[in-house]
Amino acid sequence: MQNNFWINKWEVNQIGFHQDDIHKYLKNYWKKFIQDFNITGKTVFVPLCGKSLDMIFLKDNGFHVIGCELSEIACQSFFQENEIEYTVHEITNFKLFKSQSIELYCGDILNLTQLSPIDIIYDRASIIALSDTLRANYISKIKELDADFQFIITLEFDNKEVGPPFSVSMENINNYYSDRYKVTKTVSQELPIEVHKDHLKSLHENLFILNRGI
Repeated sequence: MQNNFWINKWEVNQIGFHQDDIHKYLKNYWKKFIQDFNITGKTVFVPLCGKSLDMIFLKDNGFHVIGCELSEIACQSFFQENEIEYTVHEITNFKLFKSQSIELYCGDILNLTQLSPIDIIYDRASIIALSDTLRANYISKIKELDADFQFIITLEFDNKEVGPPFSVSMENINNYYSDRYKVTKTVSQELPIEVHKDHLKSLHENLFILNRGI
C-alpha cells in the first residue's frame, strides 16, 4: 500500500496533506449525522489517521477513537503536540500508542486483525490516498470492521491519471460499498484548485454518509 512512500513523507516533513484545523465537514455535519441516525455507539475508527486534529474533535464529542497510521513520527507527534499522556505497547505487527480515549495502531492497516467493536468509520484522507489498484484490499479490510456507519470525505476531479490524492466519485463509493450500505452524497462543494494545479480544470469535495440500516 505504498507504505514506504508515506513513511518517507513524514520523515522528510513533506506533509502538506495534514490540516492544521478540524475539517469543516466534521464541524458542520457530524452532530446532525449522529442525531439523524440516533447513533448510540461510541467507537470511531479513523484509517490512515496521521496526526489529524479531527481525532481531538471526536474525542471531545464523547467518542472513543481508534486510529491506524503507518508513521511512528505521526503517532508520537499527535500525542505530544496535543499534550495528551500516552503509553506505548508492542503488539503483533503494531506499536499501540494509547491514552484514555484515543488509541493509535502504528503499522499497516491490512495487518489489523483484532479491534474493539467499531460503530463508525471516519475516512477523511485514506481512500483518496490510494490508487484504484491499491484500494481493493483496503476496502476489504474496512468491510471486515463491520461498522454500521461511515462518514467519508473525498475529492473528485476531472483527471483520473493524477494522484495522490486521487479522485473518488459517487460511482466509486457505490461500487465499493453499495452491497452493504445505503450510500448518500450529503454535500458537494467546489474548491479552488490547490492540488495537481497543472492537471485539473475542476475540483469538488464530497461528503458521503453510509448507513447499514437498509
